[in-house]
Amino acid sequence: MTGMYAAENPDLVRRMVDEGHMVFNHTWSHQSFTGANPGTAPLTRAERLEELRTTETLVRDLTGYDLRPYFRPPYGDYDASVLTDVATAGYGVLLLWSCDSRDSLGATADEIVANCG
Repeated sequence: MTGMYAAENPDLVRRMVDEGHMVFNHTWSHQSFTGANPGTAPLTRAERLEELRTTETLVRDLTGYDLRPYFRPPYGDYDASVLTDVATAGYGVLLLWSCDSRDSLGATADEIVANCG
């Protein structure tokens, strides 16, 4: 989950953890670390670590849950420098998906079904 989502939904985050769900760090604001998919500038190492730590701290403060070692990169964008940076922060397990629904880019329900159906 993103930190922004957790900040907006603290009761739901607590419930998810209380029910035993695994929760992964998906950064604070869902900015691409490399800039590849949205066509933005890559984040610096300091910006990447801040995205992780801010989310990690909020979720830990809300629930006592440690998000490490699981990280899901926004847009699935990563490269060797991202892997190095997130590993130094304790995130050694990168999670991706078998189908990119493109939901974060505004895909409609029909487009999501077409992409992943």
